[in-house]
Amino acid sequence: MFRKPEAAALLNCTPRQLDRWIAERRIGVIKPAGPTGPVFISRAEIERCLQAWSVPAEQ
Repeated sequence: MFRKPEAAALLNCTPRQLDRWIAERRIGVIKPAGPTGPVFISRAEIERCLQAWSVPAEQ
């Protein structure tokens, strides 16, 4: 599990951009303390996003 700044670094984006993606429901989050608590992103969700958003290299 990663907090937003760590997840943003792994996704090569800013925490603000990550907040937008979360609001747009483009990336799933876990909120163990309810809607006002901290937000966590799973490693599996980060890997899913990286795979889905990657562009294959031209051959």
